[in-house]
Amino acid sequence: MASSAPVSSSMFMRLVSTWRLLALRSDVDSIILELLGVFSLEKIYSEGDKDTYRQLLVTLLAQLNSIFYIQRLSLPSENLQVGWYLGFIVSWEVTLRSIEYVLQTVIEGRESLWEAQLLRDKYLAEFLLSALRVLTLHPKTPANQRAKDRRDRFARIHTSMEQVFNTYPGNKSFLLKSAKDTTDALRSDPESLGLPSGLKYEMPNLASELYPLAECFSSARISALAPPGGFGSWLSQFLALRDVSHFVVGASVQYVVNREIRDMHLQASSSRARNAILHTLDNIQLPAYLSKVDLIAEFSETFRIILPGTPSLQRRSSGSQIDESEMDAIDAFCSRLSERQIVHRVSDREVMHSMSEVTRNIALLDDSSEQFRNIWGLLKPFEATADTINVERHLATHYFQLAPPKVEAGVIHSSYSNVLSAGQPEFSSHRESPDRSHSISQSLVSPLSPGYRHVPDALALAPQMNSVDLLNTKETIIQSEAPFSPDLVGSPGPSQTRFEQPASVLSFDPVPIVRSRTVPVIAPPEKGKPKWRSPFGSRKECVGTSGDTSSLSSSTLESQRLDEISLKPLAGVPKKNAKGKGVKSINVYLSQNSTYALFWNPFSIYIFDVGPSPPTIGRAISTESACVLVAVTKVHLAYVIGTRDQKLTLRIVNLIQPSTPAIDYRMASSPWCRSIAICPKENYVVIGFDNSLVRLYSTTNSEPPREDRLHSRYHPECKECPPVDTLSFSNDGLNLLGTTRSHKTGIIQVYLWKFPFSSFDEVSSCRYQVPLHESEDGGVSSAIFRSGSGDDEDLVCITTWTQSGVPILVQPQDGHRTDIRSEISLRQNKLGSRIQCAAFSPTGTDLALVNDKGDLYQISSLNSSPMNIKKLATSKELTAKSESFAMTFMTLPDEEAIVMAWADFAKGMGYIKKLPTASSSGMGSMISPPTPGITRAIPETPHFELHAESKQPPQPPAELVSPDTPSLFKV
Repeated sequence: MASSAPVSSSMFMRLVSTWRLLALRSDVDSIILELLGVFSLEKIYSEGDKDTYRQLLVTLLAQLNSIFYIQRLSLPSENLQVGWYLGFIVSWEVTLRSIEYVLQTVIEGRESLWEAQLLRDKYLAEFLLSALRVLTLHPKTPANQRAKDRRDRFARIHTSMEQVFNTYPGNKSFLLKSAKDTTDALRSDPESLGLPSGLKYEMPNLASELYPLAECFSSARISALAPPGGFGSWLSQFLALRDVSHFVVGASVQYVVNREIRDMHLQASSSRARNAILHTLDNIQLPAYLSKVDLIAEFSETFRIILPGTPSLQRRSSGSQIDESEMDAIDAFCSRLSERQIVHRVSDREVMHSMSEVTRNIALLDDSSEQFRNIWGLLKPFEATADTINVERHLATHYFQLAPPKVEAGVIHSSYSNVLSAGQPEFSSHRESPDRSHSISQSLVSPLSPGYRHVPDALALAPQMNSVDLLNTKETIIQSEAPFSPDLVGSPGPSQTRFEQPASVLSFDPVPIVRSRTVPVIAPPEKGKPKWRSPFGSRKECVGTSGDTSSLSSSTLESQRLDEISLKPLAGVPKKNAKGKGVKSINVYLSQNSTYALFWNPFSIYIFDVGPSPPTIGRAISTESACVLVAVTKVHLAYVIGTRDQKLTLRIVNLIQPSTPAIDYRMASSPWCRSIAICPKENYVVIGFDNSLVRLYSTTNSEPPREDRLHSRYHPECKECPPVDTLSFSNDGLNLLGTTRSHKTGIIQVYLWKFPFSSFDEVSSCRYQVPLHESEDGGVSSAIFRSGSGDDEDLVCITTWTQSGVPILVQPQDGHRTDIRSEISLRQNKLGSRIQCAAFSPTGTDLALVNDKGDLYQISSLNSSPMNIKKLATSKELTAKSESFAMTFMTLPDEEAIVMAWADFAKGMGYIKKLPTASSSGMGSMISPPTPGITRAIPETPHFELHAESKQPPQPPAELVSPDTPSLFKV
């Protein structure tokens, strides 16, 4: 025991106190906002008193730094599901705005803080490095922020850092210079400073025991973080070693907090880790403007907290007084946190009253009045969906109404054109542009491919990707040197089980089977038709211009490409497999949260990365039985195999981690499966079946699925109920939408699950009756959900492939309903009622639809009337609702784009069409220049038909309406 207990010091004991009060708290955002608010109010009365103002800022920085120290230790590794941790992690938006606020305060306080050099060199620098580290490794960035948006936010911080350096000239500390270099690196690539591969999957967190020290903190593993020779980014190596040192100290703190009595030999293991870190620091090649002595001094001071025998190399002379201020600030903070807990408990009088009643009833359990039955009734009103609250807290609009200002057009971000540059440039005041000659081609690795999160790791592993043997099972990596075929894919032996089938790393190699050609944005009109309407049209004509290229960007037409992919192996089905439904077709699926596209038939699945142009192939899978449903995300591939005469199997494959075995779920073939969706947060695979049945399967273990019967309130078992036609997740992954359509009445019903998807409800305001037409009825084609933000309400879009069911937008809260119609008089540009697919943009500001003509329409201004409808492009004309066509919004390396994918079985070809979009507030008009040979299309004026007062007539209560009840109104 003696060898495990760390030697106590004043700083160590204060870390113990803050750990007890801050670890695994759900109100960390509120605590930070309260600290900033108190400082703002105190600052009002501190004008003219420099010492008081410095003391206030030191107190704020010390308290914030203690919070972010705990927060760094709370972040889960990449192999853990983040849902449970979100309640204990500070939100990304609060963290970033706190950094901006502190920097602005330091800049504005020049007159009072001029002589407070230690405040800037130590407390400000430590806070910046800790908070920036949390931002870099945060598992939940705002859902509506693209990579470019995050670069812009970091660019604002870097601009503030440069202002601090200009406002306070002179020498700067090692930590402050490192903080500036960190913001410089993040503004170029927000993913450039992630953990190395050896740590990102193995790093523990304080939700578990940090002692004994994990294997990733062993001397050998620490030495590998900065190998001899000076290779790699010094900044990434420094930050990784800083993380390790904090975890080593944290293990000793947790040991004392838990009142541990077991002998864990922490002193000895911590000493070995310290020695390994100090030795490894010699291998880091620092820029000329940084000192190796200062680097070692920072780590030595960190380890002196638990190992007082560590030599001190600090050259600080006047730090004692400020150090006392830091101790006083942490003591006051801990006292306030203790009072906060007590106040929160007693302030909710209803809870306290109910708890006292529960206690009284428990004492009376042995009487005959059955008062114990009232116990749960007293507690029922206080049940809360804490998981939902925790996730919503990480949305950018949860606390703040004002969005961050846009970066000025003149601000240039280095490495915007290529985020795959090898190595990191030296960050100095006289910086040269990075050497592009060493950058990796964008066709080799997509920035949105799995495993790309940390650039240094991706670069280090790139040469090894082709040498890894990934052919152990029925899955194979397609090599670029030879054509590929399902026949080349190995099949598992009869004795193999799913636990013997490792999921191989998904790699992408360029293949010569793909060619690209530039295509017009929209099809030119027929000869003899007018090119443009009179410029004296109405205001409505201007709003509804379709395919208006006059306002498009002057970027080259190369941004508009049609990529053709040879799919001969999918079209050349062997004769023994040439029978059966779906054999003579190639199905298409586009991922919701990555740049993956699936082309598949019942016997083979091909995964392409469509981010680069031309697309690159990643994997081909030969299924051991007929494939029925397939879906893919950034991390997981899920597919259902089987026939109606056999059992079905859902197989979930992890595309990132080779060591993770595939997960199989066996199920009966009755009821039959109809639809599939994977959560963008990678937690669930959801399948819809006949008889209105939905099952949710975990992606991490083979626990039994949760089953929801959508008609359970009408009858205990369904026999002839409609199937679940569609399943879709919202872009933020917090909402799941499912639909059914009655075989008798044509009524479409919409069901909604909210995170954590433990229950569902029918959205009665979205009931939509579409008359049945046997010859032209393809049913519901899509039902998608847009999460509201700010003043925008939630929206549900329902589209059908029918004669009379026009696409509609519904606000679930109040039932406000809007038909989406284009100008009927322009027959050639009519949107129509037969819609193949629909998708909301990542920001939720735009909606894209593809109709039976293969025309792509973009609808913006969704919350206004009229909306703005534009026809952007054409693709393949469809004679029926097809599984061979897909469309979605995708985040490409430097832009947002609408991606359409379709397949032609007769030609054995697949087609990918990417249409970049841009808008000041998310997704807007398409980027393409007016070039010779492209004739402007006839503008289109939108026309909308609304119900009286823009709402549907009142419906009977949902509880009294069966799914087959005829509608009392006609939409």
